[in-house]
Amino acid sequence: MCVRSCFQSPRLQWVWRTAFLKHTQRRHQGSHRWTHLGGSTYRAVIFDMGGVLIPSPGRVAAEWEVQNRIPSGTILKALMEGGENGPWMRFMRAEI
Repeated sequence: MCVRSCFQSPRLQWVWRTAFLKHTQRRHQGSHRWTHLGGSTYRAVIFDMGGVLIPSPGRVAAEWEVQNRIPSGTILKALMEGGENGPWMRFMRAEI
């Protein structure tokens, strides 16, 4: 019971709040903002995911073809067929 009351004491709660506020203020003081030549901050960032942040879909498809004994290039050929209206281009435009 004594341990529980120690952790609930107003003094200890004040110490935790003070330490937490100092920590968050310190963290934000050192943060950097990226700016462009105009001087204002960026409002959005665009990532190229395929092959940069995640494995290349072509490489993953090739590995899957090998594992499942599918002729090499079958998946890539199926994705690329149809030109601008094919499944790959529709995927790139977030239509599927």
